[in-house]
Amino acid sequence: MFAYVPYVPKLLVPALFINPLLTNSVAAQASPSGINPGSANPLAELRDIHLPAEPSLIPPGLFWLSLVVIIAVITAVIVFRKYKQSANYQHKRQNQWAIKEFDAIPQENKLEFIQQANTLLKRVAMLHYATENPAGLNQQEWLAFLSKHCPEVDPQAFQLLSEAPYWPADKLSSSNISPLQQACRTWLLRHQGDRHA
Repeated sequence: MFAYVPYVPKLLVPALFINPLLTNSVAAQASPSGINPGSANPLAELRDIHLPAEPSLIPPGLFWLSLVVIIAVITAVIVFRKYKQSANYQHKRQNQWAIKEFDAIPQENKLEFIQQANTLLKRVAMLHYATENPAGLNQQEWLAFLSKHCPEVDPQAFQLLSEAPYWPADKLSSSNISPLQQACRTWLLRHQGDRHA
């Protein structure tokens, strides 16, 4: 009715179930100074000293500051070029406007044509050369002013602007105003105005 159980001493039971891996670690802990007795040189297991990284020649703050300065310079150059292109474009538009007005001047009456052409030249000059006060120039100074700002034009072609209003009608009617027309057109197109360059 009752099964027979053999008697086993209590001290032997734990020894039967001990893991062999644990016994090695216990033995290692039991050895003096925790050094594995199987290794020949215990210092060979140590790693080399880890040195910190070399310091950078450019501090991080200086790098970001120089980056901001470079971006600001590039932006300033782009804005300046756009402004200059805009000023040149405005100058060309004003020249085209002046040419349209010049072409609209009637040429049947030569005296009226000369007076209106002279008035148009003065308006354009005051627009582009306000600091030189072209409106206050006398006749010879005005002709020199026109030649100065457009050297391509023959100065003699502008002589009619100052002389023709004082000519008699028969001399004026027989005069050839085509050189003056060409000179005025060239000056309106190619004068070296203030382009904000």
